[in-house]
Amino acid sequence: MAQKKSNTNKYTAKKPAKAGAKTKALEQDAFKQKKQRDIASIILLVLGILTLLIAAIPGESGWLHIHNFVLGFSGFCAFIIPFLLIYLAIIISMDKFSKSIKAKCIEVAALLLFLSATIFLFRSYDGSGFSAFGDNVKDAYFEYDAFGGGLLGTLLGFPLGALLGSTGAKIIAITATLTDLMIITGTTVSKLTNSAQKVHQKAKTDIEDMKQRKAERREREAAEQQELDELAYDENKIYRSRKQPDLEIFDPQPDVLTGEQAEKPKRVGKRRKKAPDVDIPVDEAVESTEEEAVSPEEFDSKMQAIIDAETKRNRQNELESKENIYKKEQAIDELDKAKEAASAAAQENIGYRLPPTNLLAAVKKGKSNSAAREMQEKADVLMDTLENFGVDAEIVGITHGPTVTRYDIKPAVGVRINKITNLSADIALSLATSSIRIAPIPNKAAIGIEVPNEHKNMVGLRSLLESDT
Repeated sequence: MAQKKSNTNKYTAKKPAKAGAKTKALEQDAFKQKKQRDIASIILLVLGILTLLIAAIPGESGWLHIHNFVLGFSGFCAFIIPFLLIYLAIIISMDKFSKSIKAKCIEVAALLLFLSATIFLFRSYDGSGFSAFGDNVKDAYFEYDAFGGGLLGTLLGFPLGALLGSTGAKIIAITATLTDLMIITGTTVSKLTNSAQKVHQKAKTDIEDMKQRKAERREREAAEQQELDELAYDENKIYRSRKQPDLEIFDPQPDVLTGEQAEKPKRVGKRRKKAPDVDIPVDEAVESTEEEAVSPEEFDSKMQAIIDAETKRNRQNELESKENIYKKEQAIDELDKAKEAASAAAQENIGYRLPPTNLLAAVKKGKSNSAAREMQEKADVLMDTLENFGVDAEIVGITHGPTVTRYDIKPAVGVRINKITNLSADIALSLATSSIRIAPIPNKAAIGIEVPNEHKNMVGLRSLLESDT
């Protein structure tokens, strides 16, 4: 019995040890898988970025060969592959990722194949049969289209087009692409149904809310209109409740009427209710009647006073306008008198004589020989420069000024003006001067080249006054 108990205790002691070892092994496996996924996600991320750079940048030498290979192999999908690789790297690095890396890569590769075939069918397939399969494969790789399906799309898209025709092949390729995309993203029919139901429910709710808002707006407008109608009705009722005074109309021919008709005046309007009898003393009634009655003499006097006041105001306005006109005429007369006085003063000063110009000192002129020699030398340099640049022209005149000398150049027939103006810097360099000015001379068939003088002359006031120009 003692031996059996000891064996039982050994068995129960080994059982927890085995469970702990199994848990530890599972943790190690999970850590290894996580590490593998991290490494794989980093590699896929780097490959995605590198593929995008290869597809976008042609480069040169070996990089150019890789660029041509990528575009020739996958066509437009060369720009989609980098984003798929980056997406694959992100979902692999997530802890919620349940599939194996190999299965996910196969799904992405299938998506690229179906997408390339779809692009080839829509862009490059011409409906030819299997006899042209080899030529199409060569053209797809060696003469690739950056927006086509490439070699990858041709290998699948061409056989589909040859077997099923263009329309059938396109339908199959699109269906396969969408199905593979749903598998990669984990989208199921139930999820699509739920999404469609949510969209439908949201649209239905929005429509109901819009209808409710519209009904509330109509009710609010109807209530406001009812308030306005009630207010207008009340105002009209108040206006109608006001009693207009009765108007008495007397017949202009009292002789025709007889009896009570000649004594009582006719009344227009609603007949007033008879007022209750009130005992009024006779003396007070007579006084009130005398105060309210206006005699014709008083009426005439009041009207005459109003007419006099209006006449007086019109006369005052007329006098003010006449006074303004008088002031304007007086100002004009004063201005004319001032002009006459000025002209008289000018006539009195006719005998004034201007002082002679010999009161001013004359400026000494420079040596004419040196100026003439300078002009001749510069004219020769100018002609040599034009000949060196192939411009056929001649000097037809030289105008010497105090600071600038103008050389009149007449170009030969066929020589354009801008051919000379473009040589301004070269001419200035040949003449050893800072700058020159070239422009056509008005009213003369010549071009003027103004060159600064080496020896500048002073211009005095006496010479300016004595000059005829």
